[in-house]
Amino acid sequence: MKGPVSREASSGPADPLYQLATAGIATARSALAAEFERRDLVALVAPVNAPAWRNELRAGDRIPVSSSSIAAVSGYPSVVIPFAMAGELPLGVAIIGRPGTEALLLEIAALAERLRGPFPEPRFLPTVAD
Repeated sequence: MKGPVSREASSGPADPLYQLATAGIATARSALAAEFERRDLVALVAPVNAPAWRNELRAGDRIPVSSSSIAAVSGYPSVVIPFAMAGELPLGVAIIGRPGTEALLLEIAALAERLRGPFPEPRFLPTVAD
C-alpha cells in the first residue's frame, strides 16, 4: 500500500483499502473502554516517546517508543506535558482520558506541572552532522 489511505483518496468507505486502514479503530476504542472500566481508571499516564532520536533522511526515522497512537487510533482525548529531562532533551508524558473528559485532563495536566515544578526554557541545540 502506498501512503496513507483516506476516504478522499479512495472510492469511499466501501473501498477494501479504506476498510483495512480503519478496521482497528473500533477494536482500539472497545479495548480501551474495557480497560478503563475494568480498572476503574480516571486517566492513563504513559511516556510519549523515548528521548529524541537522530533523524535519518535516507532510512527514515525509527521511533523506538511511542504511546501517541493510543489516543490517535482510539479517538480518546489526551494532553501531553514535558515532565523530565534526559540530558538536554525533554521527555513528555501523555495523559489519556475517557471521551468527554477533556476538562478533567487539563486539570490533571496542570496539577502534574505544578507538582513537577519549573521546567527549563526551550533552547536550540547544535545540529549533529555526519
